[in-house]
Amino acid sequence: MYCIDISSSSSTDLVEQYSTSSIENLLKQKDQSKQFMVVKNDQKYVSSPAWSTFGFPAKRFEDGSCQRIIGFASCFACKDTYSYQYGGSGSTKYLLRHVCSKASSSENN
Repeated sequence: MYCIDISSSSSTDLVEQYSTSSIENLLKQKDQSKQFMVVKNDQKYVSSPAWSTFGFPAKRFEDGSCQRIIGFASCFACKDTYSYQYGGSGSTKYLLRHVCSKASSSENN
């Protein structure tokens, strides 16, 4: 699936203001449309092990395309969302500290 990037500071008509909590709520919605999803970090050189657990939140459209929401990273399993700035700013250190509630509950079963 191809995703284009959008940011919360973009001037396009489609952009909404997002926060970590609003993205988490959108990702956790139980509706059939799955309008919001977590997409894999598809960069060729992913240096942090955090990217096996995290991806980028994105908004899906009816035609099957999606737009990545810039400035955030979300856990694939529990949908916890953190601010993330690309470019070697050390943002993945917070992702690496994440303890996934879904992973720990599945290990106990």
